[in-house]
Amino acid sequence: GGSAAGSRRVSKLAAELAAAAAEPNSAATEAATWELCRLLEAGRERELHGVRTHGALTVLTELAAGPSDGSACAHPPRRSTRIGAVRALLAACALPCNRAYLLLRN
Repeated sequence: GGSAAGSRRVSKLAAELAAAAAEPNSAATEAATWELCRLLEAGRERELHGVRTHGALTVLTELAAGPSDGSACAHPPRRSTRIGAVRALLAACALPCNRAYLLLRN
């Protein structure tokens, strides 16, 4: 049903984000970030779990943080991409195991 389709969509978006991580300033990265954000803000538990298990939380964290001060990143994420990543992370934190993952990761 719809839940399985949502889970497949999270998997696809996580793969798109991972591939786009090399070009954080691209339109594709921005689009995938916001699409994932909208999906997570719907609050369905399966998608909230999927974002972690498919590795998207790691990529979203990197996009939200932007380049570090010592980074030589020539093309940092767009401001709108960073905002979308922050909103997606906030939505993902509705699930306690995602909050724990993010806390332990840092």
